[in-house]
Amino acid sequence: MSPKRLGSSGLKAVVKVEEEIYLNALRLVPGLGSGRLSQLLAGFPGAKGVWQARPEELARILGPGKQVEALTHGRTVIEPEREWEKLLLAGIRVTTLGSSDYPSNLAEIYNPPLILYYRGSLDGLDLSLAIVGSRQATPYGRVAATTLARDMGAAGFAIVSGFARGVDSAAHRGALNAQARTVAVFGCGLDTIYPRENRSLCAEIIERGAVVSDFPLGVQPLSANFPARNRIISGLSLGTLVVEGREKSGSLITADFALEQGRDVFAVPGPINSEYSRGPHKLLKQGAKLVESAGDILEEYAHLVSPALQIKFAEFSYPAEYTGLMEILSLEPLHVDVICRKLKTAPEKLAALLLQLELSGRIRQLSGGYYVRNFL
Repeated sequence: MSPKRLGSSGLKAVVKVEEEIYLNALRLVPGLGSGRLSQLLAGFPGAKGVWQARPEELARILGPGKQVEALTHGRTVIEPEREWEKLLLAGIRVTTLGSSDYPSNLAEIYNPPLILYYRGSLDGLDLSLAIVGSRQATPYGRVAATTLARDMGAAGFAIVSGFARGVDSAAHRGALNAQARTVAVFGCGLDTIYPRENRSLCAEIIERGAVVSDFPLGVQPLSANFPARNRIISGLSLGTLVVEGREKSGSLITADFALEQGRDVFAVPGPINSEYSRGPHKLLKQGAKLVESAGDILEEYAHLVSPALQIKFAEFSYPAEYTGLMEILSLEPLHVDVICRKLKTAPEKLAALLLQLELSGRIRQLSGGYYVRNFL
């Protein structure tokens, strides 16, 4: 059907797809990031206009040099329609800045990505929290991330993280445990699952949310890509929670991006003798809000959470051992070995439950492995 016979909505759809096809092709040009691409789009009638521009026209915006050479050479080896077909065959969808499905939180940041690749659904991300932390997470960090992600998910928040080992993976799984939405932001093209052991987790995330990247197919998970990935994690979210991390780590880079974007920063305190506590403790000294339970975060967003969701959060159930534990604990200290015998449960299962309840403020740990119920 010719463009003249298309209705206005149909013609707009054709133009939109054409724009996406050429934006994808431009993203495949090495060294042409969102900043430079935005400059080019401001000087030409759309991505196709940039793609077809003469070298001297490109040089007037980019200046003479390697970027013009890279773009000129890229047009000789990149076939826009063929690259688009690769995305379709891989089940990867595209959204562009200004499209109805482009995440609203991300659209509000300075210089947002012009194009996002995703699998799954980007619906329901207005109420989102980023949870990030160390790849070498301690048992404390993994339980804290899982518990907080689960509880925030139960309160209606989508959980955003970076799909890495450790805290990120624990956060995604915590959200999935609550049947909540979760989004994994990749530092590579969506045709690469990194780390590989998260392949099954990736499939679960796509069912309950989305995997997202602003990198086109074929881009490998290089360390240089992760700051851009971290910027998207914070940009998608109302706030960023750091669970564990060294003093100089990707988690703190994400927190810095959150501050630049005018978003909230939260941190979970940890043992003072752990190097993975230094990052969160640094943030706390700088004014981040200390988080011991999901309630500490929900206080900041009470105006956004409906009464029904607040009730759902308050009634979120703990494991079966919870009731028995709360019955035997009192103001009189009880040793963990005695608790374990009374409940007839495995020590590792009890340890996880005790940590969850301590983080939520329901119980307190005393020295020597003793616990009391917190009636405050």
